[in-house]
Amino acid sequence: MAQLGQSAVSKTRTAPEHTPAESTIMNIPPAEDPLLYYLTSHLMRHGHRARASRIVSNILLHIHAWTRAPPLPILRQAILDAAPAVRTLSHRTGGKTMFKPTALSEKKRIFYALKHIKEASRAKPGLTIEERMAKEMVNIVQGVPSEAVKTKQKMHEFATVNRRLLTQSNMSPIDAHPLSTSAALSKLQQHLHQTYLSPSSPYTQSSLFAQYAPLTLLLSIFALPRFVDLSPSTSTSWQIFGYLLFGAGVGLVLLRVVIWVGARIVWAFCELDLGSGQEREKICGECRSADEEGEVKMEMELTQGNLILGGLFG
Repeated sequence: MAQLGQSAVSKTRTAPEHTPAESTIMNIPPAEDPLLYYLTSHLMRHGHRARASRIVSNILLHIHAWTRAPPLPILRQAILDAAPAVRTLSHRTGGKTMFKPTALSEKKRIFYALKHIKEASRAKPGLTIEERMAKEMVNIVQGVPSEAVKTKQKMHEFATVNRRLLTQSNMSPIDAHPLSTSAALSKLQQHLHQTYLSPSSPYTQSSLFAQYAPLTLLLSIFALPRFVDLSPSTSTSWQIFGYLLFGAGVGLVLLRVVIWVGARIVWAFCELDLGSGQEREKICGECRSADEEGEVKMEMELTQGNLILGGLFG
């Protein structure tokens, strides 16, 4: 008994001690290859995963039977050769369809490769999908012309043709972007400056009032019976005339208020610093180059007295 105890102690003393530097790192492989797992999910229909797993196993079996080589590297190489790197997205801009190339992630590349291989295998001879897909993959690796590889090349050629839009959208600054908000607002500001605030512009508040006053009078007369009873049985002719005159006056006042408020908004918007400095100085210099009489007229156009008196009496 003592001998047995001494031998056990000696064994524990002579056991080698493992240092952290000498310890080996265990590389535990995954339970299933990620690519085969994704291929199984891609082929699965209506939740029948066991059936999809059998199809993947048969694909590997057919590849090995035809090439007498390990099937998994051949399957990986076939998917890599058929995987596109970019796709082209389409969007409509101003009634025109624009195409923009977009880089694909690794998962998306595998998805399109399997989709194209599956579509191309339908034209191959064979009774089962695993036999046709295996034949298509072997042809891709051996360099035989394949519809999956042709589809990949077409996608790359179409993206190359439309690379101009990609360069404009991704490499230009935001202010020079044709669809940028800052550029659009600057362009609108320049248009308002040249059209409405220029000294030679025909669009003044008085001209706009004279243009829309007849339409406002007509609408006021037709809308007045909705608020006032104008039947001859309840109102005299003088009362009806007074109601019509009052409605026309209210309509003209509202029109003048709308025109004045719109002019103030346009003037305030054009005073904002949205464009570049040189362009803004050029536009504002044209406005400041008006003679003194023109500047006084512009000030008179924005006064509250002109709102009422000028709106009603011309």
